[in-house]
Amino acid sequence: MKLDLSNGSYENLKFDDGCYINVAISNNSETFPLHWHAITEIIMPLDGSLEIEINGIAYQLEKHDLLLTSIGELHEIKVPSEGSRIIIQFDFSLINNLNDFNASSSILQQIKLITHKKDPYIHQQIVALIYGIKDDYLHGGAFINAFMYSKLIQIYALIGKKYINMENLFEDITINRQQEYILKFTELLSYINNHYKENLTLEDLAEHAGFSKFHFSRLFNQFTNMNLYDYINHKRISEAELLLLNPSLSITDVSLQAGFNSISTFNRVFKAAKNCTPTQYKHLFSSHLSD
Repeated sequence: MKLDLSNGSYENLKFDDGCYINVAISNNSETFPLHWHAITEIIMPLDGSLEIEINGIAYQLEKHDLLLTSIGELHEIKVPSEGSRIIIQFDFSLINNLNDFNASSSILQQIKLITHKKDPYIHQQIVALIYGIKDDYLHGGAFINAFMYSKLIQIYALIGKKYINMENLFEDITINRQQEYILKFTELLSYINNHYKENLTLEDLAEHAGFSKFHFSRLFNQFTNMNLYDYINHKRISEAELLLLNPSLSITDVSLQAGFNSISTFNRVFKAAKNCTPTQYKHLFSSHLSD
């Protein structure tokens, strides 16, 4: 379901100087209406339950369930009269700059819900890390931001280890060959993320990886859960979202810097992903910034 960002308000979040993470712990029953922002967010009930809608999909969170939102995603938080929750907001680009995450960021950002029932092993560890961030925030002290970000890195490493480096990721091949393919496609995603501005074709990337284009397409789908061109466009749109927040860049500048070969293609792909044009997206941000 694609949603129009203009249906929700833009939340212009600000961080303290030198800080790239906000932590909020609350037991208020305030509801957060439909909104979006240019940062990543982790939400977890400490007690009680929580209802959250993200991109038109409703999630019911019980104690210690975690919901992850990404840049530009419309979401609404319905808070019950009782219970408490922790909300962690941070700049994902600091994590994404690490090679392991850079190659897999588009996959990681598809993961929305972490629960004990669905993810029993990593869930227990992630909840402990969330409580560690809570303690860091409450106690403060030297290197508090470094300690909190180190725990965020561990959280995403655990998620990535489960959802990307799975032994049964590629069907009907030996374990050794699976590990070979995982390494090869991890390197390939890193290559795409570093060259997404170029004219990347299925034929060239299949040859780069050493597969026929048909075999490559099937394996790429298994590894990323999306086809090649959707993945490339997802990377370009994610980059465009950040560039559009820069008031000094025109739509043409953003289109070129994000890797699109024409304004018309940029407009079409962006609107298909966000249900609003790049110009509308830029206006939404600039109008809220000036409020």
